[in-house]
Amino acid sequence: MPSIAIIDFEGVGVSQEETRVLTIRVGTYLVQSGKYTVIEREKMERILEEQDFQLTGCTSNECAVQIGQLIGAEQMLAGAFGKIGSLYTIDMRIIDVEKGSILRTASYNVQDSIDKVLTEGLLEAARQITGD
Repeated sequence: MPSIAIIDFEGVGVSQEETRVLTIRVGTYLVQSGKYTVIEREKMERILEEQDFQLTGCTSNECAVQIGQLIGAEQMLAGAFGKIGSLYTIDMRIIDVEKGSILRTASYNVQDSIDKVLTEGLLEAARQITGD
């Protein structure tokens, strides 16, 4: 199983607290898929702190690759949650740390409710990204 770490998703029109909760749930779904060894957030933060690496605002593929190299992850998961009108969007990408290329992407839209993003949308997007 490849090792994967998750960097904080970007929130566009979605609060920081909601974005954090949704990002945590994505990690739960990756673990449940049984297809990845997910590197614990605390371990990642500890290593980055030792390396004096600033995690805040790191959303680009290049930044994700740098983090992956520092923590020894084979792949990184990055993405964004957005809101336009009453439509919520979920976009994810898995990045190969060695090559710097995007391996897989997933996107999913949910109408009307951030609650549905958490209870339905994320599960479907996680299924897409893991190939289930």
